[in-house]
Amino acid sequence: VQDTVLLRFTGLLHQVPSHVLVRVDRGYEGVEAEFPEARIEKPIKAQRNARVSALGKAYNRMQARLRIPVEHVLARLEKFRVLEGVYRGRQRFYDDCFAVVAGLSNYRVLGRLAW
Repeated sequence: VQDTVLLRFTGLLHQVPSHVLVRVDRGYEGVEAEFPEARIEKPIKAQRNARVSALGKAYNRMQARLRIPVEHVLARLEKFRVLEGVYRGRQRFYDDCFAVVAGLSNYRVLGRLAW
């Protein structure tokens, strides 16, 4: 499922306080128009027949560096295949399953159990 469709369906950006900055990747084209109250920051995309300027490329690199820790956490969670594909378990157990996987991932990163 496309990221933008999921974002629209969940209505998550309506719940984010207005003072919180939301960083998204290039896949969220048109999100600013749909959620004008949210502070959204996304990379600069090249327009048709025009390249991204040197300043735009530097801005995109800075954005990517800020997103790297989040992408690494998502990659760790995807190793457990809870986020990777279709969840085939019972719907009522999904939150518990995700919490266990997130806890295991945190345990591995921290090297200890933290409650």
